[in-house]
Amino acid sequence: MATDDHGQCKNCGFDLNGDRVYDTFFEKYGNHVDATATASMYGCRKGWGRWGKAIYFKNYDENYNKLPSKWVCPECSEECY
Repeated sequence: MATDDHGQCKNCGFDLNGDRVYDTFFEKYGNHVDATATASMYGCRKGWGRWGKAIYFKNYDENYNKLPSKWVCPECSEECY
């Protein structure tokens, strides 16, 4: 799911917004058509949609039963949402 504001870490205040998705693909392809097409696959468009910096962890116990997942801040390594 795309978003334009990932917020800040609730523990350390680290900015969790990355670069804009469209800008990433415009730098890669060098043209508007390919950048728009690829960014739209991520639910983004020019001027809207950012990469997030938070790291998603899926957890399982020793019997492979799913435990609650969490988003972790890359700066302080604590749960950030």
